[in-house]
Amino acid sequence: MPTLVVATVRKPHGVHGALKILAHTDDPEGFSRYRAFSIDGKPYAVESLVRQADGFILKLSGVDTCEAASALRGKLLSIDRGLVASDAPLVGDYIGLAVHLPGAEAPVGRVSAYIEGGVGGLFEVVRADGVPFLVPVTRELWGLPDVEKGRVTLQDPESHFLT
Repeated sequence: MPTLVVATVRKPHGVHGALKILAHTDDPEGFSRYRAFSIDGKPYAVESLVRQADGFILKLSGVDTCEAASALRGKLLSIDRGLVASDAPLVGDYIGLAVHLPGAEAPVGRVSAYIEGGVGGLFEVVRADGVPFLVPVTRELWGLPDVEKGRVTLQDPESHFLT
């Protein structure tokens, strides 16, 4: 079953294994309806979730120490894609995909995060050399994600320093 990335673990919170997370959804309030997540394919049940101004504090079953929480720093939280009733591509469908230029087989980078901006969303793309860039999320710039192949095409790379 396909999965959908919905958040990134930012850092541990406290000494009992709680996680500070950044949601990658356009409906952060709806984030609380998820009862389980997977990280690297391993399922975790939600013990608690608290909304804060800059994200959420999440407690997952089996993550009970600060050390266990630290080991998850930077990891992506996914849900079963079937839980979201939408045929349209969602922000989380793009996270983790290889970014290709039109007609190119080799990727120029990878979508690493979604950032909500004041005027609209931005994808953080980390180039193959490790340099991150922010690219506006617009239909004109981004092709449809091919989740099965793990790739997406960026239509106008010159204006975003990816070449």
